[in-house]
Amino acid sequence: MGAPGPRANTAACVHNNKIYVYGGHGGASYARIAYNDLYTFDLDTNTWDKIEYDEKSNSPDPRGGHTMFAIDKYLYVYGGWNNEAQYNNILRFDLETL
Repeated sequence: MGAPGPRANTAACVHNNKIYVYGGHGGASYARIAYNDLYTFDLDTNTWDKIEYDEKSNSPDPRGGHTMFAIDKYLYVYGGWNNEAQYNNILRFDLETL
């Protein structure tokens, strides 16, 4: 699987020798898309992978301008915005159970 499409206002962090990239705004040809996707870049193999999760029941609202950090087996995302809302919440993603 390839790298994420072009975007700005995304967040990234390093955990267990992988770079995690979440969300952002943009798209090809200057599209105005707000993303809620999660990708990893493995620093050992130099490969990208998209993490699939149940988007219908567990999908966070798309956003950019947020922050992200990792502690233990979790990724945390704070804040951000999209065309509909500005967020002041914290999301937690379990890297083991997805």
